[in-house]
Amino acid sequence: MARRLPATLLVAALAVVGGACNDDDGGGNLAAFCEAAADTQRFEAVFDDLDPNNVEAARETFRTARDAQEGLRDLAPEAARADVDVVIAFVDDLIAGLQPGRDVDEHGRPSVYQALRPRFDEVEAAGDRLRVYVESNC
Repeated sequence: MARRLPATLLVAALAVVGGACNDDDGGGNLAAFCEAAADTQRFEAVFDDLDPNNVEAARETFRTARDAQEGLRDLAPEAARADVDVVIAFVDDLIAGLQPGRDVDEHGRPSVYQALRPRFDEVEAAGDRLRVYVESNC
């Protein structure tokens, strides 16, 4: 099953925006996180002009997304942080692999997209768990 990196990342990142909202274990900030979770349009806008083949622009887009994810992680209850961390680690590795002059695949795309493909399922599963958590707790 072929999936494109930006689509997978967007699903996971939007799940982070809609991440956890229950302060059931004393961590995070319930009100602030739920407010941020409701603002999905702000996060979607980060990806409006994403060109995954333009290395510099893609790196900047993913850095912006990562900053938003990090802010949300700070608000997330402990029960959701591990899944948020999966997404953040993926984005960190993506940014690190998007270096000018790095290898490209046979289609001219940065090879980091293919290199990270084995982790798509893990990131997608984290996003799914976050969505379920938000639906159950916010």
